Amino acid sequence: KEARRNLIVKGKNGLKGAEVHTVFSYQGSAAAAYAKKVEEQRRQAMERAPKRFEKLRNGTSQSVAVKFSMVSPEGHPSSAGAKAGDSIDSSMEELRSQQLREEEKQVAGWLHAVTGDDRAEAASLGEESLFAALSTGEALCDLVNAIWPNTVVGIKRGALDGESPHSSRYRLKNLTLFVQACKNLGVNHYDLCTTSDLEDPRRSRSVVRCLFALAALVPDGPPE
Repeated sequence: KEARRNLIVKGKNGLKGAEVHTVFSYQGSAAAAYAKKVEEQRRQAMERAPKRFEKLRNGTSQSVAVKFSMVSPEGHPSSAGAKAGDSIDSSMEELRSQQLREEEKQVAGWLHAVTGDDRAEAASLGEESLFAALSTGEALCDLVNAIWPNTVVGIKRGALDGESPHSSRYRLKNLTLFVQACKNLGVNHYDLCTTSDLEDPRRSRSVVRCLFALAALVPDGPPE
């Protein structure tokens, strides 16, 4: 069952200005559409499968799907079936990747609506990756403070995109502050991302899950 929550944001800093109403689905409409598409593909595959009737010991008959494979002239099974399976797996993976990209844009849009962060806006438009937009940890900490004021203290600012030990240390500090804030606010351990997830673009699924879980904790009203 989908768990939905209205996120009400007061202006850029969460304290003043026009209200911005955004409805987030914890599971996501993309996930529901994906599951429906998979189910439809399975139904169509069953309809296309050839069938025959087989008599049972009690005298009744049942419809049984016929399974077959092609054999090459040398007597070895053909790789056609394996290729078809690989094609299905590839299509499924592409659907999952597409769903993840859409969810990355959703959470980036939320970040921008709450914090006004320019890089989050670029990520919501697909002009920049979510990983790049969150890499310094500043937008993540600002997100928490906009909704739960003064939760994160000691955010590091400045040119944190460099490769110097100084920049790396400050980025790690901000990311650690965000993860700890999520934990303190009540994000479940199985939804909680780690600093390693935030530092690795291949783990964006864990980051998205954490942000959706954080969104589910947003109070119904504006921060006091």
